[in-house]
Amino acid sequence: MFKAAPHWILRNRWMAAWVLEHSAATLHDETGLRPRVYNASEGLVSADWQMVRRGYFAEFENREVSWYPGEKAELKAFFQGPELPFQFGYAQHGGLGVLLAAWRREVL
Repeated sequence: MFKAAPHWILRNRWMAAWVLEHSAATLHDETGLRPRVYNASEGLVSADWQMVRRGYFAEFENREVSWYPGEKAELKAFFQGPELPFQFGYAQHGGLGVLLAAWRREVL
């Protein structure tokens, strides 16, 4: 489970590769690994991971808008609900936050 803000460290390809190599599963909010790294097409994993996503991503906190300019559209497209039944992560702009659970398909 990650609570990684500021999350720049997990946005580095080398760190994402290390986490994925050493994990069977992950659980995090928008400050964790970018959702796309769980796809084999990104080259960090040999097979796609199973993912379950919840929540609606609206926006980063004010300071993070300039820190992560290329991620807003990706996260908005990825996290389109359903809403979480509890608050998790930053929960910006009145929402309850987002949650991504991912695991290697061979684990289950």
